[in-house]
Amino acid sequence: MTSKLKTDVLETGSGSGTIALNNQLSGTTHASMPAGSVIQVVGTKSGAQFSSSSTSYVELTHLRHSITTLSANSKILVTMNVSKQANQAASSIVGTQIRSSLDNYSASLLTDASAFYPTHIASQGADIVLHSAGQAAGTTITYRMYAKVNQGSFYAPDLWGVGGSQSSTILQEIKG
Repeated sequence: MTSKLKTDVLETGSGSGTIALNNQLSGTTHASMPAGSVIQVVGTKSGAQFSSSSTSYVELTHLRHSITTLSANSKILVTMNVSKQANQAASSIVGTQIRSSLDNYSASLLTDASAFYPTHIASQGADIVLHSAGQAAGTTITYRMYAKVNQGSFYAPDLWGVGGSQSSTILQEIKG
């Protein structure tokens, strides 16, 4: 059963005044939201698998995603979630970096590493960074994750062929 409450006037608890409710959200847009408000969320997920034995950073292409900003000087909360697995008889380290198109992917916004011990140990976790982009409204920013291994090879994700694992990227624009 659905209930409806209709009223013309609400009074404060002490009876000292009234509370106006007419169209409180009417006309609300990202432009009228206060600083610190999340004004846009975009994301993607992928079941794609990636493997490499590169000791130099290579892009995990299935995590690439873009956002076109609604507001100038906003911040972007970047979350990239992928299960990583190393394959090596000796201990391995998988290093990751998140980079943006604003500097042509030349600098890391976040550098992280996962240590793996013999053999085939998996790590599930998100790489998260708050990017103060300093951009104009309407700027399209693409975020990418890069990874490398110090020895052996790595998979992102693999999970021993079980399947069904999803990688994801979520981009949240926060008004500056």
